[in-house]
Amino acid sequence: MSLYTFIYIIVAIGIGILLHELAHGAVSSRYGIRIKSGGAFALLFLAFGGFVEIDEEELRNRSILVRLAVYSSGVFMNIVLAYIAVALVELALLSPSLTRSLLGTTIVYVANSTDIALRNGYIITAVNNQPVASIYSLISILNSAGSSNVTLTIFNPANGAVFNEVLSTGNLSMALLGYSACT
Repeated sequence: MSLYTFIYIIVAIGIGILLHELAHGAVSSRYGIRIKSGGAFALLFLAFGGFVEIDEEELRNRSILVRLAVYSSGVFMNIVLAYIAVALVELALLSPSLTRSLLGTTIVYVANSTDIALRNGYIITAVNNQPVASIYSLISILNSAGSSNVTLTIFNPANGAVFNEVLSTGNLSMALLGYSACT
C-alpha cells in the first residue's frame, strides 16, 4: 500500500468517526436533549476519535423511540457513508477514463522530447502488465526489470486513448526525470 493510499484511508476513517458522532449530536438536538460536551481528536494521524456527551438523565426520561433514534443515529450514518463509498467505487468502475486517471503515475516532464511515446500529462498505468499504483510501484517494477525492455501501458487523459509502448529501461529512466504519483 502506498503512503498516499494509507493517508486517504486514515482521513476517511477520521471523517467517518466525526460524522458518526455528529449524527448522535444532531438527533439529540432535534429532540431537545441537551449535549453536555463534544469533541474530536487526532493523534499523529494514527488514532482518531470523537465523542458527544449527551445528558443521560434527559435521555432516560424520553420515550423508547427517541432513545432508539439517538442511539442508532451513528450506525445509520455509517450505513449512509458505506452506500456513498460503494456508489463512488461503482462510478469509478463504470468510467474507464476516471479509473485510469486515479491509478498510475503521471508523467510531468520528459527530458528526451524525441521519444514519441512519452508526453507530459500521460499516465503510466502498467509496466509489463503489472499495474502501477504509485511512483513507488513504478520504481520497483523498473528495478526488477533490470536492463531488459519493458512494455508500458500508457493512458492519454486528453483523448482517452490507451496504448502500449516498448522501451528499454535505460532510455526510460533517462526520459522520466519528473513524475507525480496520482495515488
